Amino acid sequence: MRGGLWPELLDTIAAAPVLRHLIIKHMPWDGDDRDVYDFPPTLRLPPICELAYICPYTIDESRRHPYKTRRPPHMLESEVHNLRVVLRACHSSLESLMLPGELILRFLDASHRWTSLRELRLQGYWPYPAEMSLYSVLRLLSNLRIVSLRFESADEDSSLGGMNPIVSSVLSTQSDMFLRKLQTFELAPLVPSDRILSLLPPGLQKLSVIAYPFDIDVNCWYATYRYTSKTCCASDLLNIFSGVHYPAVTRLELWYRADVSDADFLFRLPEVFPSLRYLEVHRFTPYAMDDQWNPARTFQAVLPHFKKLRLFALEPDDPHRRHKITPRGMVPRNAKYIRRLRSIAEEMVFLTPWLEEIWISVRFANEVRWERWDIVSAPGENICLRSPCAAETLEPKICAILEGPLEDAESDPEPVHVV
Repeated sequence: MRGGLWPELLDTIAAAPVLRHLIIKHMPWDGDDRDVYDFPPTLRLPPICELAYICPYTIDESRRHPYKTRRPPHMLESEVHNLRVVLRACHSSLESLMLPGELILRFLDASHRWTSLRELRLQGYWPYPAEMSLYSVLRLLSNLRIVSLRFESADEDSSLGGMNPIVSSVLSTQSDMFLRKLQTFELAPLVPSDRILSLLPPGLQKLSVIAYPFDIDVNCWYATYRYTSKTCCASDLLNIFSGVHYPAVTRLELWYRADVSDADFLFRLPEVFPSLRYLEVHRFTPYAMDDQWNPARTFQAVLPHFKKLRLFALEPDDPHRRHKITPRGMVPRNAKYIRRLRSIAEEMVFLTPWLEEIWISVRFANEVRWERWDIVSAPGENICLRSPCAAETLEPKICAILEGPLEDAESDPEPVHVV
């Protein structure tokens, strides 16, 4: 229903003897829709472990072409009221919470103890400043293990000067009190002045600095340009990572724009993340650096410094394919391009025989996928790449790489030859 939960469904939910997962997902509301239903102030619900409210934005249909926009005041007021009522009834049992980003600062009741909450996922428009900051909200949720923050700006946000940093400055006492049990942190976008990464605990295992939203145009190349406007440049990341160290992170995902500090930034990563087993890099180049889109030589020099790395994934920003509508499937043109990517992959792993897999992103028609190769090597033998069986699934292999026993490559590898 466009107005949300209707009374009969709410009564049914309240009468359920057991309800562990409540997922509310629907098409985005029309911003002019006045059909809303406010919950009564008190609500009886069975214990709920997971609450996912998936409606990150509304649709403005007043223009010729409908577009995404923020919630109007009457809708925002109703949703915040209803969320407060629901969370008041189930906060003691709630373990996982997913919400539209612009609601988070208005519904959270600081008087409640959120001791059971382990996972928080926010997506959609970034929250306007309110009585409570996002940093204060995260501090209240001290038992979180997983935090995912995927924010974007609305067209009308330009008057506000862009997104605000979650943490603008760091005090020496803050790091000991902030999300001490956190294991996974995902953020999009990372504002260059944000210092939140300096507060993440030493036990962090997975870090993702990504681009959002993931809208892909039908011709695919348009997505790259959306990403470049949503990501930090190498100079900013070099500055951000200059004062941090993550000894326990085994999985890192980075989306960034290359600039003059590209090589310095990439060589900094092995020092910040000495335990990486999985590294995924989405590297975009501005027009002025189109002749430097292929980072094979740089990664050939950087990868040997990751002594525990087992899987490397790269999305290169090939300027020759930005404006092309490529056909789907393995037609001759695509097969030729895959061979080119394979030669790039071979060059990058030339000095890293302990790697097990390498992936390179490729676009066909409106599909973006990973081309994957197993790395086959033995002492005294040449390195070669082998395409895995198509029936293999990715996630079990990733888990095996992240959790399996490892031996460090303490010494530099002997020179090898690519075949």
